[in-house]
Amino acid sequence: MIMIFTNSISNELRKIYLDHKYKFILSMIFVFAFSLRLVGINWDSGYLFHPDERAIMMHGYDLSFSSLRSLDFFNSEISTLNPRWFNYGSLPVYFVKIVSVFLNFFSSSSIYDLRIPLRIFSALIDSITVIFLYKFSRIVLNKNWSLLVSFLGSISLINIQNSHFFTTDIFITNFSLLILYFSYKNINAPTIIRTIFLAFLFALGMAFKFSFITLLIPISISFFLSLRINQNKISDLFLNLIAFIFSFFIFIFIFQPYMFLDFSTYLSHVNEQSKMVRGILDFPYTRQYYETKSFIYPLIQIFKWGLGPLLSTICFLGFFYFLINSIRKKSLFGLLIFAWIIPYFLINGSFQVKFTRYFLPMIPLLIFFGVLFIKFIDDRFISKKIIAKRIRYFILILLLVPSVHFTLSYINGIYLTEHPAYKAAIWLSDYSDKNEVIVQEHWEESIPRLSGLNLAHERLEMYNPDTPEKFQKIFQQLSDSDYYILYSNRLYGTIPRLEDRYPGSKLFYEKIFNGDFGFNVVNYQKQSMNLFGINYSENYFQRIDIEKPKILSDHETKFSININLGWSDESFSVYDHPNVIILRNDKNYSQEKLFEIFGFNDFENINYYNFSSTSPYKKVQIDNSLGNSNSYIEQFYFSKHNLLLQILFWFLIIQIFAFISLPIFYKLFINLPDFGFGFYKFFGLIVYGFIIWLLSSNNFINFIFTELLVVLIISLIVSIILFIKNKDVILFYISRSKEKIIMIELIFLITFVIFLMIRYLNPDLWHPYRGGEKPMDYAYLNAILRSVNFPPHDPWFSGYTMNYYYFGQYLVALITKLSGIPSNISYNLAIPTFFAFSSTAIFSFSSNFSYLYKKSKGLNIDWFKTPVMSGILGIFFVLIFGNFDSIIQIYNMYFGNQDMFDYWRSTRTVSMVSSGLEINEFPFFTFIFADLHAHLLSIPIIISIITVSFLFYYENSSKLIVMKKLSILVFLSFLTGLIKATNSWDYPLAIMIVSSSIILLNFTSNDKFNFKIIKSAIYLIFYLLISRLLFINFDLHFIMPDLSLSLSSWKTPILSFLQILFLPITLFFIFLIFYLDNFKSRIKLIYPKITLSQKQILIIIFSILLLIMIFVFFYDFLTILSLFLIIFFTILVVFLKYKFYENDSRLYLWLSVMLILGFGLPLFTEFLIIDSDINRMNTYFKFNFQSWILLNLSSSIIITFILNEISSNSKKYFFISIFTLIFFIGISYPIYAIKPRVMDRFNNDFHGLDGTKYMQNAEYSQEGNWIDLSDSYQAIDWINKNISTNRVILEYSTDLYSWSSRMSINTGLQSVLGWDWHQKQQRSLDQNQVTLRKKQIEEFYKTDSYQYLEDFLETYDVGLIIFGSIESNFFPEFPSRLEEKLGDKVTKLYDKDNYKIYEYNAESK
Repeated sequence: MIMIFTNSISNELRKIYLDHKYKFILSMIFVFAFSLRLVGINWDSGYLFHPDERAIMMHGYDLSFSSLRSLDFFNSEISTLNPRWFNYGSLPVYFVKIVSVFLNFFSSSSIYDLRIPLRIFSALIDSITVIFLYKFSRIVLNKNWSLLVSFLGSISLINIQNSHFFTTDIFITNFSLLILYFSYKNINAPTIIRTIFLAFLFALGMAFKFSFITLLIPISISFFLSLRINQNKISDLFLNLIAFIFSFFIFIFIFQPYMFLDFSTYLSHVNEQSKMVRGILDFPYTRQYYETKSFIYPLIQIFKWGLGPLLSTICFLGFFYFLINSIRKKSLFGLLIFAWIIPYFLINGSFQVKFTRYFLPMIPLLIFFGVLFIKFIDDRFISKKIIAKRIRYFILILLLVPSVHFTLSYINGIYLTEHPAYKAAIWLSDYSDKNEVIVQEHWEESIPRLSGLNLAHERLEMYNPDTPEKFQKIFQQLSDSDYYILYSNRLYGTIPRLEDRYPGSKLFYEKIFNGDFGFNVVNYQKQSMNLFGINYSENYFQRIDIEKPKILSDHETKFSININLGWSDESFSVYDHPNVIILRNDKNYSQEKLFEIFGFNDFENINYYNFSSTSPYKKVQIDNSLGNSNSYIEQFYFSKHNLLLQILFWFLIIQIFAFISLPIFYKLFINLPDFGFGFYKFFGLIVYGFIIWLLSSNNFINFIFTELLVVLIISLIVSIILFIKNKDVILFYISRSKEKIIMIELIFLITFVIFLMIRYLNPDLWHPYRGGEKPMDYAYLNAILRSVNFPPHDPWFSGYTMNYYYFGQYLVALITKLSGIPSNISYNLAIPTFFAFSSTAIFSFSSNFSYLYKKSKGLNIDWFKTPVMSGILGIFFVLIFGNFDSIIQIYNMYFGNQDMFDYWRSTRTVSMVSSGLEINEFPFFTFIFADLHAHLLSIPIIISIITVSFLFYYENSSKLIVMKKLSILVFLSFLTGLIKATNSWDYPLAIMIVSSSIILLNFTSNDKFNFKIIKSAIYLIFYLLISRLLFINFDLHFIMPDLSLSLSSWKTPILSFLQILFLPITLFFIFLIFYLDNFKSRIKLIYPKITLSQKQILIIIFSILLLIMIFVFFYDFLTILSLFLIIFFTILVVFLKYKFYENDSRLYLWLSVMLILGFGLPLFTEFLIIDSDINRMNTYFKFNFQSWILLNLSSSIIITFILNEISSNSKKYFFISIFTLIFFIGISYPIYAIKPRVMDRFNNDFHGLDGTKYMQNAEYSQEGNWIDLSDSYQAIDWINKNISTNRVILEYSTDLYSWSSRMSINTGLQSVLGWDWHQKQQRSLDQNQVTLRKKQIEEFYKTDSYQYLEDFLETYDVGLIIFGSIESNFFPEFPSRLEEKLGDKVTKLYDKDNYKIYEYNAESK
């Protein structure tokens, strides 16, 4: 009976086990994983050696819930719940406080008591991740393979280590896996509950760490894929998105309320962390990543220490296997995973700072990939074998044994022994006297301050710059100490690698370790991964050129097998197992003796008097063999003629460019009613200019008049041949379009003359208070005129070429050389010329677009009605209108609150109410202010790109390769390269416009989807490649300034936003209202009975609630939300037009591209800024200037759409009223601004086009000293007439935007240094050299050292030394010192009034 009963129980248990086998095994894996993570949970013996864990606990412990009892909660300044620390999210900080409050119910707990429960919670979360990994894997794997994934997750070393710390990475790893899983489930079965849960998880992750934001990618993809796969209605997608956004904001406000209530602090901390990881902020603990390879370094660290070499190899192979397999099978699961993991790795791997823990969220997926790869090998090569089972077991053992040993070695070697810092403190407590001083290093943890230990308060400041004072203090500290503690390799493993920065400190560590300073290693507390006689060692001396003391290697000799895996990341080694070195002062040397032994006396190599330097920028190669005594001044051969003849000759050359380009480009515009005549002049200039530039850049020709003339004649001959060949076609289209051509020519002439008159009234190229960038532009123009090859020399940084996008100034210099008109006049001719170029280009685009719109609608086509009106309005909207501020000023003047109109103020409407120093410039201000700057010169290029891209898109074709398409694409590549060389700020916009045209061309065709993708890819690659190749000479010599991005701390107030963009916003919403009203009527004809469904009611409710939340909590974000709203409505109209097959849908689609880009640019500046910017001055200025052009150009064609939607008299009168009002607002700025602008000068006695004549009768006060500018005028004139070669000049460099650098500005000669801030921007990789030169110049004018004077002049190859009115104010004794010290090595070439010009005679050396 007993036997039967026993068998019965056994069978029953066996049945229960078989029924629940996988749950039982999974439970065992959970227990195993949790146990591994609990072993050694008290690894630090209560001393909190992990700085991030300590910081989180300290900030949480100091909080109080008292503010919840009052409205103080909403006042971030006084709230006791505001952590005021957002390096990590707030939720872990709050959790610390919750745990603290809970423990206080049982007994009073200190911050140190919190570590155990908090670490247990980390271990629990990661153990749950291990179990959920099984659930995640079940999507594609069976139960057995999924169990293997879970088990390998349980022994992941990087997870086990980080589970012993209460930090954020373990938690976001868990949340990442959950989001990927539920996002995939959301694709096939989207529900409101699942949407809210995804929002909950996303908010949870964001409340732990900002980098979690990348999980928005798979969430977004899941919503859009669900729409496509389930064929849901657009309203379903809209409902889910609204629910997600609404829920997310609720959850994130609960989890992290002061992200909103103390937004400025939150943003500044996130921004600081962003700059830290990108290496912009230089924190000592990030210097370990100096010269570490992006992407490679983190992979190596995961390979060696994260998962171990064997498991990592399998996982990396699995990544590529699953990627290829997902592409081949078009796996949605694979798409979701790789859409997140690849960007996540690329972002984090590209950072300068690459802590291994940053990549922890990838580890579960890598393990999953690894098991997939093992399964692939098993299915492909093993399962078909007869002995498959045995082979499987063997391979499994081969995989698991080393991997388990690797993990258990860590636990055995690290967590089953005392922490090295604690053991070091115990040793010192036993072997040192209580009076013996123990010194440590700064930016480092401390050994525990046990009873009897005399730890010095001041530490060795090794990270400070190497100076004599630093080492005097260090050697005094060492002389006074008995023991020197190296807590870890943080400093000695990094500082010696930075030899250029710390040459003395490297020598210091060499002499510390070799015993020269009298300090010897007496104790070494080291932990290492080891088990069963096998040891995995870390080598902290691998990356430094210092010999490792033998005593430090004794540890490895204890083991039978030692596997040296080399360097380990500090985030892996220094928290739970630092190698503590104790050195004893055996010789007791004095401070003086230590300094003598040190023997480092090369400190002068790091001070600013050092003349030797290396630079990444291109050095200039000057060829003076072409010059003669008057070669510079003689190039202005037309200067003797009167001004009217000069203007006419300039105008004639512009007309020649039109004739050159007409036979080349006529086919591009053959289908347009104006035959593209608005572009030919400008296209001729840029094509001819490109040929000259390319030939000169490759030294085939020189940039001199005779050779320019030869190329011009050849170009004319080629054009004549092409014209004759296509004469009948060209003459036919010219004849057909002659009235339109005449009108365009009149527009060019009128706009040219208008701005010529404005420049005539005020031609001055400098103003003491509002000089703007004219001095830089004029200096660069003159420097190009003095250059014979390209890139030209930099007039403000001698010895180097311009590191600037100079092509616009080059085009002006080209016309100047051809016309022979002096640059002081040609500068003022260029302004109206580019205004006329822009005007005709805008007119052509808008009028032709309007014509095509009327044609598409089958309406009456009269080019001289709506199209002409649209074209003329385009000129007004883009180039002439101002913003709403002019009306505010007129109102203030009318009521006596303002004396006169301030034309400058309207470009600072945002900065008047913001601390961001924003410039909201618009084209009319740009032209009347007349800086010949890059953003002015690029306007006709960006209009050309918009127009040609539109033509490329609108003339559809289904063939893969079409000759005309490729020809247009080559020209677009040329324009894109051109705009990069003219104004690099516009380069990203150009790429977006052209890429949009390529994508729209292909995706609106009737081709198959795969063919659309292939065709788009081919076009894009071809376009980007050609644009790079055409301007490769520019790219090779131009180093882009630092354009890394940071989050913006500034937001544009909604009223300022509306003031700036009142015109496009008003017109767009008029069109939207009219269109939706007419659309509603059309819908009723198709669907006469429309009732709201339950989902639609929910959408409305959610939308109303969301709007209420926005106005209550997010007033500062109204501009951002308004921009999103406008973009949404733009896309909505596109959807409706295509849904109902409206015949203007393709035209509106292009308009929508312009609108989305136009509103997207200011949206970009609301979130991000360029790091090197002054607050967000240039970021806002450059991108919003582009936005103005796009949106106001769009407005001129929206007018045509509005007119078509006017279906009643009420709409007609409403539109006329509103349009009249906005026209008056826009035109008020030029009406009121022109007069104060032309009067804004030194004196109004002179009119003309000579931009330098103001100097003859002007005085200027600089730092309290009055300067007569006529002295400068005479000296400048003498240099221009007598100095033909490109000599380097030296003049004192004072404040920018002052009379500083006046000689280099007006002559184009190289100066040692011009305006320093401009050079720092343009040479961001070498800013120290700019600072160095500035200090050296000041020292040159002050020094009595003969050697310094000579070294300076020879180093910078100075030919002319300037002593003028500025120099005499600062250094009145300089001439006598110079003549006394250098004697016959300097010759006085010019001595008149307050100016002396010396020549340094190199031949007399």
